Amino acid sequence: ARNFVVPGTITLAAGGTGTATQVAHGGATPTWGPVTGSDIGGLILAQIVRGEGTTAGTTTSGTSYGDLADPVGSITTVANSTIEVEFSGTFELSALDDLTLAFSLDGAAEVCERVLSGTVINTKHDVSMTHTFSAVSMATHTIKVRWKVGVGTTTATASGVKRSMVYKEWMH
Repeated sequence: ARNFVVPGTITLAAGGTGTATQVAHGGATPTWGPVTGSDIGGLILAQIVRGEGTTAGTTTSGTSYGDLADPVGSITTVANSTIEVEFSGTFELSALDDLTLAFSLDGAAEVCERVLSGTVINTKHDVSMTHTFSAVSMATHTIKVRWKVGVGTTTATASGVKRSMVYKEWMH
């Protein structure tokens, strides 16, 4: 049996009704349910959440990971979703040192480390990174960018508010 998307409302053999946001599943007596990735042979983009930098000139001299002030976002997902995160920002270093950026989901260990090697002091460098968190639980998830420098005498600065983060939830 093939599943199909039905526009509008239809009366089923069992007497139920569905809407344009649901699909009929099953054979002789179909039932209504939410659209899933298997209905269309792939993933469904469920939602997009965007966050922007609001704190100008935030800095760190820490050699252990700390939270970048913003953007920090939350996204509420269904079970077994995939979250795709995209981040971009502009940074500068006060010395010839490394700046490391990474994502953290719900306070877990850092993933997707990106290292910016400062080759020119106090020059703005654009950084972008993406990561996919697979099979996340049904919950409200907080995703943060964390950062650190290589040597504690270096100061890394997030230039102005030139930072953005996009979260996309994909349902299976």
